[in-house]
Amino acid sequence: MWHDQRSLAAALNEARMIRNPSFAEILDDLAAESEPGVGSRAGRFSGVSGGEWAFSAFGKERDTAEPDRRAFEAAFFQDTEDCEIRAPDFDLDEGKIARELGLAAATSLSDLTRARRAFALRNHPDVVDPRFRSRANERMQIANMLLDRRNREIRAAHGSRTR
Repeated sequence: MWHDQRSLAAALNEARMIRNPSFAEILDDLAAESEPGVGSRAGRFSGVSGGEWAFSAFGKERDTAEPDRRAFEAAFFQDTEDCEIRAPDFDLDEGKIARELGLAAATSLSDLTRARRAFALRNHPDVVDPRFRSRANERMQIANMLLDRRNREIRAAHGSRTR
């Protein structure tokens, strides 16, 4: 048992030995990176997310990276260019939205919370195609109004003590 603990302690000590560069070393790396022909670990990733890193992490300037970016996007998105995007069924009828939310079956505030989250995962303006965001926004407003109304009904029926 003691031997296992000691080996665990040794492993933890080894993990601490992994070199973490100091702030001064990072600054030195950045200064060296600005000098032509000098390699640096600081320039490998620029902190840019998504596909941007492929064009900024390898030292390309923004202007010279643009042709590469266009070629990349054309190859990556070639299958979706000819796709027709159908408009989702964003019916604004309160009755249909209430049925979709399952408000008749909701008997507690936790039921309403689950219904709100599930509805938002499918219908929130941030998760739909940008062309349909205004309609999704209207739909979310109606759903929130219905959920708030049902929330008041449940609280009134239970004397504000439900969870």
